[in-house]
Amino acid sequence: MNKTLKASLATLLFVPTLYAQPACDTTQNQFTLINWNAWEMGNNTRYPFSAVRQKLLQYNPDVITLQEVKHCGNGFYSLFQPNVDFNYANMWCAQAQAYPGTGAGSAGSYGIGIASIYSSISDKVLHEINGRTILGAKYQINGKAIWVWSAHTAFVTSETDKKRLQNFNTINAVINNHVLPNEAVILTGDFNANLDDPWGSNDPERGEMQVFWDNGFEDLWRQQHPDINDSPGYTYYNISRIDYILARNLPEHWHIDALEVLNNVWCQLGLNNEGESISCGANGSIDHDPILLRFDTSNHANQKTRVALLKNTGAEQGTAHWSGDIESLNSNACDSVPAAHGSKLFAVGGVCTNESALGHASQHVDLNDYAADIQRGNTTLYWGGLLRNYNGTDVPSMTVSFHDAQGNTLASHPARGSLRSSWTLQSNKALVPETTSYAVIHLTGTRHGGTDNDSYFDEVFLDIEVASGCE
Repeated sequence: MNKTLKASLATLLFVPTLYAQPACDTTQNQFTLINWNAWEMGNNTRYPFSAVRQKLLQYNPDVITLQEVKHCGNGFYSLFQPNVDFNYANMWCAQAQAYPGTGAGSAGSYGIGIASIYSSISDKVLHEINGRTILGAKYQINGKAIWVWSAHTAFVTSETDKKRLQNFNTINAVINNHVLPNEAVILTGDFNANLDDPWGSNDPERGEMQVFWDNGFEDLWRQQHPDINDSPGYTYYNISRIDYILARNLPEHWHIDALEVLNNVWCQLGLNNEGESISCGANGSIDHDPILLRFDTSNHANQKTRVALLKNTGAEQGTAHWSGDIESLNSNACDSVPAAHGSKLFAVGGVCTNESALGHASQHVDLNDYAADIQRGNTTLYWGGLLRNYNGTDVPSMTVSFHDAQGNTLASHPARGSLRSSWTLQSNKALVPETTSYAVIHLTGTRHGGTDNDSYFDEVFLDIEVASGCE
C-alpha cells in the first residue's frame, strides 16, 4: 500500500469515540483565498500593478496564490508591497527562469507565488516540474495548521502527450513527501486540464485528474456546484475551467461560505497585462479569471463527531457481518493480490471458488440509535474503502442505499469504482434522509476478463457524523 493511500485512509478512518461535549468557540472567523493565473505578472514595467492590487484587495483575501509570476522583486513583491498585511515575511515567490529551468530556485518559464497574512510555520517547498512549478508552505490559519500549495502544470494538445500527467504525479509525490497523513491541504493552480469538457470518452484530461482523487483530493468547485450546465465555473476566456482549488483533510467544522469565479477581471479593469486600454463585449473575458474561496472557520455551531458503524471492515474476521458473493482471502491467496492492511482482504465475485461475472455483497447498518439526529435533516453518512483489481480489467465498486423501517428505498447513490491494479481510495458522503431506519453498503465485483473476478476491497468504512452539542 503506498504512502499516499495510507495517509488518506488514515485520516478517513480516524473515528473518535463520543466524548464530553466541548465548549463552543463563538468567535466568528473567516478565511479567504484567491487563486489566479495573473497573465505574465511583471513581464515588463507596464504591468498594471496598482489596478490589479486594488481589485484583489477589495475581497479582503488572507491568502493569494498566483501563477505566471514573471518576476518576484519587480513583480510579485511589488504587487503587495504597499499592503501592511502582505509583508515579505509572509510571502514566497519563485520567479520565471529561461525554459526549461534548472535548480532548486528555478520556476522554469512560469513563475509562481503565495502571499499570506499568516506567518508560515514551515520552510517553503519549491519543486520544478518540466519548466513549471509547485510551491507550498504550511500556515497557522485560525488555529489550524493548513498547507497551501500553488501549482502550474504543462499544456498539452495531444492525447498521447503524457507531460501533464507526469506533472500531476510529481505534484502529488511532492505533497505527500512533505505533508503528514493527517494534515490539511489546499492545492490551487492552473492545471491546464478542462475536467468538464473532454475531447471524448477516452479524453486524457478527465482521466489524468483522477490522480488527485486517488490521493484524497476533492474538487471544491464541483463539490459545491455539481451541475455543470448551471455552474460551469469557466476560468479561461469564459470557455473552459482549467484553474482549480482542490483540498483534502480540511477541518470538519470549516464550511464554505463563498466559492466563485471573479469573472472578466481584465475587462473590468479595462487594461491588459501591459497596461494598455482594452474594451470587451457584454460577456467578454481575457485570459484567466481568479477563483475566490471563503470559509467560515468558526466553531460556534454544534460540534460534529464521526462514529464508525461498519463491522469487519478488513476481512480479518472472515466474512462475518457480510452477506453475498464475498470471500475473505489471505494475502496473495489463489493468485490474488496482497492485502492493503493486515493479512486479509475481501474479494467479491469469486476468486478461489464460485467465480462469476457479477458478484454482490452487502452489510446492513441499523441507524435507529441516531433517529433524533437524522430527523433534524442534518446528519451525514460517509463511506468508502480501498479498491483494486489484478491487472486493470475487472471493476470493484461500492455504494450505499438508505431505507425506511418498511424496507422502502429512500435514496441510493452512484457507485464509485476503480480500474486500477493498485490500492485506490474511493469515498463518498451524503445527507441521510429524515425517515431512514437503516443503510446498506453494497460491494460489487464486475468481471471483464479471465475466469476469476478480481474485484478486491480492504479497509471498508461507513461512518455517521452527528452533532455532539456545546457546553
